[in-house]
Order: sequence, then C-alpha cells, then structure tokens
Amino acid sequence: MGVVAAETEKMASDTTEGEEPHERKRRRKRRGASGFSGWLSGCEEKLQAWESHKKGRYLRDYWLAHCAIFLILGTIIALNFFLYGRSILWNNDGLEQYYPFFIYEGQWLRDVFSSLFSGHGLQATLWEWNLGYGSDVITTLQMGTYNDPINLFSVFAVGDASQYVFQGLVLFRLFLTGVTFSLYALYRGSGRFATLCGALCYTFSATLLFGLMWPGSLLAPIMFPLVLLAAERVLQKKRPYLLIMSIAFIFLSSYYFSYMICLLLIGYCVIRVFQIEERVTPRVFLGWFGRFFCFVMLGIIIAAVMLIPSVTALFNMERFLDSKVSADTVYTLLYYQNIVGGFLGYYVVGNDCFIGYGSVAALACAVLYLQKKKYRGLKIAFAILTIVLLTPICGKIFNGFNYVNNRWVFAYAFCVSYVIVKMIPHFIHMERRTKWRLVVLGVIVMILGVAFPPVWSERYIVAAVILLITIILVVCINVSPSVRRLMIICCCCLWILCNGFYFFNMEKNGFVYNSCPLGNMYSSLVDNSPQHLVNSVDDGSLWRYDSDPANTLAGGGSYKRPRNDSLVLGLNSIDFYNSIYNGSVDQYHTELGLAGTELNHSYHGLNGRSILETLNSVKYYLLPQDGKVTPAYNYDDKNNIVAEGDVNGGSYVVYEGENTLPLGYTYSSIISRGTYDALSPADRQEALMEGVVLDDESAATTDLPETSLELTNQAMPYTITATSGLTIKNGKIITVNNNATMTLTFEGLSDSETYLYFNNLDYHSLYPSQWLTQDAYDSLDGYGKFVLFTQDIEQYKITYYTIYAQSDKGSGYRSISNFTTTNSMYGGKTDWLLNLGYSMSAQSSVTITFSVRGVYSFNNLSVVCQPMSTFDARIDALKVDTLDDVAIGTNEVTGTITLDQEKLLYLSIPYSIGWTAYVDGQEADILKANTAFMAIDLQPGYHEIRLVYMTPGLKRGATISGIGLAVFACGIIIGEYRRYVLKKKMRHS
Repeated sequence: MGVVAAETEKMASDTTEGEEPHERKRRRKRRGASGFSGWLSGCEEKLQAWESHKKGRYLRDYWLAHCAIFLILGTIIALNFFLYGRSILWNNDGLEQYYPFFIYEGQWLRDVFSSLFSGHGLQATLWEWNLGYGSDVITTLQMGTYNDPINLFSVFAVGDASQYVFQGLVLFRLFLTGVTFSLYALYRGSGRFATLCGALCYTFSATLLFGLMWPGSLLAPIMFPLVLLAAERVLQKKRPYLLIMSIAFIFLSSYYFSYMICLLLIGYCVIRVFQIEERVTPRVFLGWFGRFFCFVMLGIIIAAVMLIPSVTALFNMERFLDSKVSADTVYTLLYYQNIVGGFLGYYVVGNDCFIGYGSVAALACAVLYLQKKKYRGLKIAFAILTIVLLTPICGKIFNGFNYVNNRWVFAYAFCVSYVIVKMIPHFIHMERRTKWRLVVLGVIVMILGVAFPPVWSERYIVAAVILLITIILVVCINVSPSVRRLMIICCCCLWILCNGFYFFNMEKNGFVYNSCPLGNMYSSLVDNSPQHLVNSVDDGSLWRYDSDPANTLAGGGSYKRPRNDSLVLGLNSIDFYNSIYNGSVDQYHTELGLAGTELNHSYHGLNGRSILETLNSVKYYLLPQDGKVTPAYNYDDKNNIVAEGDVNGGSYVVYEGENTLPLGYTYSSIISRGTYDALSPADRQEALMEGVVLDDESAATTDLPETSLELTNQAMPYTITATSGLTIKNGKIITVNNNATMTLTFEGLSDSETYLYFNNLDYHSLYPSQWLTQDAYDSLDGYGKFVLFTQDIEQYKITYYTIYAQSDKGSGYRSISNFTTTNSMYGGKTDWLLNLGYSMSAQSSVTITFSVRGVYSFNNLSVVCQPMSTFDARIDALKVDTLDDVAIGTNEVTGTITLDQEKLLYLSIPYSIGWTAYVDGQEADILKANTAFMAIDLQPGYHEIRLVYMTPGLKRGATISGIGLAVFACGIIIGEYRRYVLKKKMRHS
C-alpha cells in the first residue's frame, strides 16, 4: 500500500509539473474564485498534511519551524539584555561560579591535550591549588553545569572570547530543551502543531528561562524528556540502549539531577505499566521493575568513574549529612498565592522554584480535567506533581532528604507542556459546554487576583489579560481549524514575549538588573579585579595571599571581590564558592567563628585575623587605600609593599608579611580534641599557635606531650552608652527599625586586635501585626485589621540578616551575615568572632548596626582583645624546623626537612583521603590536624617528604565503569546476534 501511494503521489506531481502555463493559470484562477475561504481551505489541507506522521519533508519542516520560532522569540527576549548593555550572566552564581569554572575547564582540557600530544603522556591535574586552600578538580567539575559535556567547547574559548562562547552555549542549552521535548512528544504520536506549541511553552516557561541565569539547571530539562523517551522504548520492548546511555550520561554529568530524574522515572513507569498492561499482577509488575532496574543500574555502573568520586566528596559535606535547616509542615500563604499567580505569569515562588506557564497552559490543564474517562495517566501525573509542589516534605525528599528545595520543578514544566500537547486538538474542536466552563475559569482567575493583593501585580494583570484574549480567540470565536491553530500559536507567542519581558527587563526589576555588563565578564575577573595586582609579585615559592574583609563582605566596602577569580588569575587565595566543598574546612571556619562563611560551601578569606592568616601560609595581603581600612597586624609595614595600583577608580596596595610561615612547619606538642572543643573561638585561635589539634585516635600514634596553654586574650567589660531604634531585654535585642544601632563603650588593650563575639546568635523576623500590642490590635476596626492582614501576607518572612560593626580606632567595613534556620542556605553557624581590626593604641568603643528589624537573641555578647606582644615569638617557634626545597608538581609535593627531635610536620593543605605521604620512600600515615589540615609524625634526622594526590574513588570508579562498558558491549553483541538469527529464521520460514 505504501508503494502504491508513493507512486500515485509521484504521478500527480509529474502531471502538475507537465502542465502548460495557461492550464496552470486556469487552476490558479479557479482557486482564486473561492476567495479567502479557498485560501483557508488550502491552508487547512497543508496543516493536515503537516500534522500527519509521514517522514520526509514534513518532519524536516517541523524542525525548521521550531528553529525559526525559537530564533525569533529568543532574539526578542535576548534584546532585554543587549539593549541595556547586559550579558546573559548572573552577577552572583554566574560570575563567581559558572563562568570561572568554564574558563578553568577550558584551560584544564588544553593542558591535558598539550601533555598528551607533547609526548609526556596523559597528565591531568587532579589537585588545584587555586581552589580555596586547594581542592580536588574532578569532584568540583562534576557539579551540574561544570561537567556538562556541552562545556567541552570551553577548550576553544580563550581569553576574552570565552564570555561570548559561554553565553552562546547557555542559549544553545535552552534550544536543546525544546528539541528533546519534541522528540518525546513526536515519538508518543502527538501532532506536529501541538508538539510545536508544547515545546515552545516548555522552553520559554519561567522554570527554564531561569536557566539563563543558572545554566546548571538546564541540564535536567534537556535530559528528562530523553530519559522518558528511552523508557517508552523499553515499555514497547524495543532496544534498551538509549535508556542505559541516557542514564549513564545524566549520572556522569550530575549526581544531583540524576537522583531527581530517577525518582520521577519510577513514578512515570508505574503509571505507564498500568496503562499498557491489561492486568497488572505482582508477577507482571516485578517483571517490569526488574527490567528497568537492570538497565538503570547498568547505566549507573557505566557512570561510576565520575559518580563514585562525587559521592565520596558528598559524604564529606556537613550540609548533606546533617542539614540544620528546619522544615515547615506547610509553606507560607504567600507561597501558595504565588503558585496561583505563577501559573499565568512568572513568579519566584520560593525554595528555588520558578513557575510561569501562560494562558494556553492554564486552559489546557482545565480542559484536561473536563475530558471524562480520558487521559487518566496524564491526570494522575499532573495531580501528583501538583501535590508535590504544594508539600514541603516532598521538596525535602527530592533534595536528597536535606533541606526543602524545589529544583525538581522542571518536571512540572514538562508535565504542563505535555498537557498542552494533548489538549491542543480539543481546542480546535471544542464542545459548547467546555467553552462556557473556560469562560467561568477566566472570571475566577480575575477574582482570585482581586482577592489576593500580593498576586495582583502588573505582570499578573498582563497575564490575566492574555488569558482573556486567549479565551476570546480560541474559545469564543467560531473559526475554521486553520485559523484557530493560528490563534493558538499567536497566543503562545504573545505570552512568551510578555513573560520574557517581565522576567528579564531591567526597568521591571527583572534579572537583567543583576546581570554583568556586556563584554565585561572576563575583565571583571582579570583586569578590573584588584586581585590581578598580586600577579605582579615576583616570588617563585608556593605562597598564598588574602585580602581585607572590607573587599568581600556586604558592609559597603570599596569593592566586592569576585569569589573564584583567583582560579582565573592562577593565584593561591583563600576564597572558594562551589556546591561541592571540603566539610572539614567548613568545620574549621565554624569552630573559629569566622565571618564571611555563612554559606557552608563558600568563604571569603580569613577576616584579616593575623594569627589565622599566618598559620595558613598567607604571605601577601591586598587592601584598598581609602583611608577607612587599616592593615592587619603582620601585614602593615610600608617598607614591605610589593605592588600597588589603581583599579576602577580605587587605589590598592599589596603588602608582604613580616613574619610568615611556609607550606610546612612543625609543632612539638599537641592539643587534644576535647580540650580544644571546650575553648571559645578566640581561645581556639590563639591555642593554634602553641600546639597542633589532633583527635584522640591520631594523638595515640605520637609521643609528643600535651600543650600547656598560656592564653593572653581578654574579654573586656563594656557598657551600652547609646541606642537608636532598639530595646534590650533578657538577652534579646528587639529592633523596631531597619539599621537600628547601639554603641558599646569599653577600655581596650593597646597593641592588640579587638574582636566582637556573639555566642549562639539567632534572629527571627516579625510580621507587622506582631509589632502591635494586644490592646492596640483590639482597638482597630475591621478594615484596619484587614489592612494589617494584607500587610502580613505581602511581607516575605526575612531569612537573612547582617550586623555591621565599626570601632573607634579599628578598621572599617566589618560585618557578620547569616541565614535563619528556615532558609535553605542555613549552615548551622551560631558563634561569630568578628575582627574589628588591629590598633597600636587601645580601642574604646564599637557601634553595632542591625540591618533588618526583628529579634536578635544570643547567650553572650563580648568584646575580646588579643594582644600581639607574643605573636612573633610564637611564630618563630613554629618555623624553627620547616619543609625546605619545596617543589610542586602535577598532583605532587616534595621537600626535605631535618629535625633534632620528634615533631609533627604540619602542612597547611586541606586533609583528604586522596593524599598519600612517603617519608624517605616509605608510606607514612597522614594525621588530620587542626580540624581541616594534615600532619606527619617525624622522628629526628634528615627526611625526604613526598605527597601524591589521587581523587578518592577515581581508580575504583574507572574500573567499575570499564566493567559496565564491557557488559554493555557484550549485551549489544549478544542481543544483535539473536535478532539477526531470528530474522534469518523468519526469512527461511
């Protein structure tokens, strides 16, 4: 039949082409006689042909149409950036995380290829000194967007060109979301017009548009439709290769999103099995379960080379193992209101959830449930996902049973978009009863907007108007199917353009407002960053540098130093920002109450605390010369200025420390973990100069004596001399205004660093109604209480606060910032030791400013002075014996040391089980020292030290992946051979 139809079509085509010109003219005249209706009829015929499932030019036309519409809509939306001179890069995560790692990955790949083709063999850097104190490369690059194979194009992006390649790849990812969605919908037999509408609504939904600011979030919506397509092939008992490889791909790229997709895949397969099987018995169900389990596990095994190192690193993170974030039973009322408003326009609902699907989506979901005894599986899926979206515990489950997070919402966008695909045919041929119900829906939506003022915003009004336009054009007006299709696609595009406008437009407080200036991304990390002054230092040894906390904390400092810019500059700095982090380093910071570490996975240096700077091998120190920031002790000798210059209108100077410590130095006594934990953060800091902290197990391996601590820091009595906008009661500070202040007066110590210490600091905000006494509330009339109620709803509960502190003789711009326990970023930090700066003369007062109004509680508020009179003597004692002739190779550190007594060689390198130590050629134990670093017990004499690094789990993972690939290859060979034999038997029979 197919051959006959093809021949008939060819004959008709040949006849048309062979007609005489006057005959063709008569045909056109006859078509013209029918006028507009004839033209519509012709369009309808073409659309019906386009909707058919024949391969060939109609399928090619689909992809051409998809590409063309994406290009047009994407260009118009991108104008929101370019017309304001902005780039597609978020100032926060984009500039400080994704882009620096994109540049680094390109350089890393070029180095690997260079060593490979230069005859040196495969030499890949696994330990990078430019990542904080030093960090593993593989596990860092594995996190989401970094290990995205699309980022392999970074190998071609050099220097300033990298910013344009980066932005182009972000748009390319957005385009691929529509491609994979289309592949799934077309495979399921959906019409091409309906698929096109669904793909556009999926790609340009608010959920996916956020991927322009957070590129890592686009990996999941690209892969999710592909995984479901692969599952459909298995359900149809076709080859499972696509499922195995797609699972392997997503696990290689991101363990985080792969976990979510596997959970979603389980629910999808359960629904589909009940749909395709006439009778689902336990045997049938277990059979399908076993089949999918084997295929998914094989994919996971193939991905083990990246998965095992990542999981190993994951279980070293306190944020993953024991989240301190408290989870509510239900979300706030405002969250649910934003869900209502977000279905039409876009809303940042909360908990990393962005929704916005448009008028066609809202109508499609309504029409879905008006179809009786149809689409049961789709109805169940949509209902379940909606319940998950509305329930905090489900958000916690999808986030690995950690804090509540809704980054899984890409699946909700997919479900809504697929509802559009399935309901488009019902839009074209709609019953009268359905039309009236949709009109009522439009009225209800308008009423909801009026009833809930927080939802009634300009973008919601515009979205509601588009909904009414859609109802009028698609529902109320009786037109031909071809015209209705045109109206549907126009309504989709109208919503996409309006949504993109409000999502990004700078004048509407869109995301463009917080994006980087166009063409300034690379220079922001290099030439326009004061950090590049440190590059002019001529020093061939291994050293670190730090910068004044005024440059990193949100206290109105002279500039905000981008985190991870040292990765691009090739410098060893103490700053870090990445979701995979060293949990021991975070614990080290937390124990010492270090400001600038409110995020577990981010830190901004050592707060100018001279003891910590020196103990962590900081040799150079950068600070602005604005007259408000004073140098840190040990980094304040003007004779030791090694670099200075002007950057972006500010002057900066780089000091070399007077008395610094190298990478490796020695301790002659130890501090037990129990003794150390019993100390305050100020005592702990000072104690680290006298002895090395070991846990009980490590302490038992050495004969070194316990340190007899002689601490000199003192807590100074103070009085509160002035307050503005706050009251103090029972260990709580209640501020009724933002930026309320109080001043502490004390008699400090000369030649000392002065600290402000908060013990067990906590904060919670109050709603407007909570500021009133019960009598004041009762005195309000009904309208007044209603206004107060709406104000409560409109106010987001504040979950982030900052406390600024300025002493009379200390340094400016000192602050503590932290999250509350209900914020997903809360890291369990409650003790803070804020360095107010060093002063030769005694300080006498400090003014404290509280950024937001609310209740601040604490167990203890102290002013602590740390005299620096014994600093040099203590440091000199530590560097009597140091690691000499230090050489840094690829994943290797070597050096020599001579001792006249037993000592612990302390290495300011973060502890990792990936390090192996060799002393005089023999493997030696590495002890975990000072919570986060390494030490080796050495006997008297001359020793050659060698440290070698290998990513934990990499070799084991590579072996398992090799086995998985071998099994996969054998499965393909056996399966294809069996199919070949079966086909051969069928031909002979």
